[in-house]
Amino acid sequence: NPPCVTIYEFNRDDPASSNPEPIRRFVMDECKATRVAFVNYKGAMDGGVMVAMEDGRVMILDPSDGDVLEEEAVHAKQVNRISFNKEKTLLFTASADCMAKMVDAETLETLVTYETDRPVNAIVAHPSKDHVLLGGGQDAMSVTTTSGRVGKFECRFFEAIYNREVGRIKGHFGPINAIGINPDGRSYASGGEDGYIRLHHFDQDYIEMKDPVPEEEIKVDEE
Repeated sequence: NPPCVTIYEFNRDDPASSNPEPIRRFVMDECKATRVAFVNYKGAMDGGVMVAMEDGRVMILDPSDGDVLEEEAVHAKQVNRISFNKEKTLLFTASADCMAKMVDAETLETLVTYETDRPVNAIVAHPSKDHVLLGGGQDAMSVTTTSGRVGKFECRFFEAIYNREVGRIKGHFGPINAIGINPDGRSYASGGEDGYIRLHHFDQDYIEMKDPVPEEEIKVDEE
């Protein structure tokens, strides 16, 4: 069967009674979709279907007929994960090309690129700080002969706008495949190829920390 994106109607009041037959099916080209999400488009709530592809492209499809509304080669390799800010105006992508990106969720323009030295499998924005959390690590095929330190399985914190790494948290001894942050911003969970889910609580110093503006940015503003 050719790769396709399928949309089902979901009954929120009675999930068990949801129709098992799809209401839309959009046949893709030979490339598979790795992540799919509804997005707001041109002022219409859920006016587009965002599709991330295994070749690194990101597209927005018309939810009524599957026509391509926007398309951009955001990454050079497979997009492993996508997430959004609270307003769903910013898209965050994690890719096997060792990069993560902040992208305009409507135009698909790349705003910030977070470069790493490992495949990135997960990315999430902090709900109350200008930080993004990245997770990934060395390919699982080589993990059995690699220590956690060498495999680079830390969760990395970057300033979202100024693109500076501000910290790392260790713990997993396999690639991190998923990150979820509490809406109150006080804790996050990470899931790894090692089979563990780790729940991390931020200390008070981090919660109360003010995000400084880099000195060079202040100088530019003064000029």
